Amino acid sequence: MPPEGLSPPDGQPLPDPEQVLREARTKFVASFPQQVLLIERLLQVPDSVGALPEIVRIVHKISGFGGTVGLPTVSARAGDLEELLTGPSETAFDRQQAFDMIAALRDAFARD
Repeated sequence: MPPEGLSPPDGQPLPDPEQVLREARTKFVASFPQQVLLIERLLQVPDSVGALPEIVRIVHKISGFGGTVGLPTVSARAGDLEELLTGPSETAFDRQQAFDMIAALRDAFARD
């Protein structure tokens, strides 16, 4: 019996949290290569500063979900990249450093 206030809708059993986590991890792993490729493509745009909010959104999502689904190194590398991209606004981010960090993110994914 679920705690009060957490009743399943329509008498359906509550989902197994471990199964939900496995499914989330599977989706994350499947979408990771496309997400990183999108970040790279957005960074290659001549005025990538205009794409920066979208890049940061994707990187932030990778950082958060990576940690949640058990990929701590991916989460940490994505956090490092997010920090670079959201650094002080008076200094432009180093595009080459961003690409190097993306390579480190891919390596972390392979290790995790």
